[in-house]
Amino acid sequence: MADIESTPATAPAGEVDLSSATPRPAGLQEVGMSNEDAMNTMNAPDPRQSHQKCLCLGAYTWPILGFLVLFVMLAAALGLSGEALSRSNEAVDTAKAALFGGKGVGESTYIPVPNEPTGQAALVPASPPAEPTPPPSPRPQSDAPTDVPTPTHEQRPKWFQILHADYQKLSLFHDENGVTTSQLAEAALFCYQQEMFMCTYDVICPNGKGNPPFKGGPPYTTNKDSLDETQWVPYYRSNVHPNPQKEKDEAGKTIQLDQKEGKQWAQIGKIPDGKGGSEENSNGLCWDYDEWSNYDAVNIEDVWSEETRVWMLCCSDPADENEKDLVVE
Repeated sequence: MADIESTPATAPAGEVDLSSATPRPAGLQEVGMSNEDAMNTMNAPDPRQSHQKCLCLGAYTWPILGFLVLFVMLAAALGLSGEALSRSNEAVDTAKAALFGGKGVGESTYIPVPNEPTGQAALVPASPPAEPTPPPSPRPQSDAPTDVPTPTHEQRPKWFQILHADYQKLSLFHDENGVTTSQLAEAALFCYQQEMFMCTYDVICPNGKGNPPFKGGPPYTTNKDSLDETQWVPYYRSNVHPNPQKEKDEAGKTIQLDQKEGKQWAQIGKIPDGKGGSEENSNGLCWDYDEWSNYDAVNIEDVWSEETRVWMLCCSDPADENEKDLVVE
């Protein structure tokens, strides 16, 4: 009897039984998943990895947002600083225009002073309210008779000290904004603030060199005894002469005289013997500084200290009606 070899059964051509070729895990068989579903499930990306990427992106996002906020704040600060600097420059330009011939003598001059003082200006006491200017009298008048003659015109001179709150505020404003000017110019601007004008030499010393000044000098003040006995007072140099025809150019226009800011000062006190004063020269009383210094080129501020330049004399009216049309240089 011939041996018969057993041959495994084969599937028809073109058909493959994946169930017999690839065993399925027991767990997948129990849930009824096909091999294809199982492969897709195993090849799917791990959701935990995607979650970790989001956390990684967030770690970089916060520093970036922080830098953006810092940049915006810095830009805003620079913008505010630039605006403040622009306003400060505008105020300085206005002050310079008023100082150097921007207004006529008879016009109302605006002094650019901040509404609220800052820095050193905050230490200056507030000034008292300005007194209204009395209306002009219908006829010339003079003060009560005294031993010293007084002007008969209606300029109503008034003494002030550089310790006045308005003057201190003006001076500090110039210092803080880098505006360089002379004390005479600041005195003129101070008089404008009081709605007055800087007086001329003939008002300060109506009787000329060697004689007492207006009303014998400034009135008594609480600090008068502590002031230096030598006192120079700035004055305005009038552009109008007694004979106006001699002060006309070829076109008939009034010739304006330059203001010598470092020389236009009158002595209302006493220059001691050690500094050139003597009985022969009345200790410099009512001497003009330009003449006293022998017309040299040295300004008074370079020779005499500020303690000898405390007083100012302001007038209620210009030195002459024609001066309203002239410009202070």
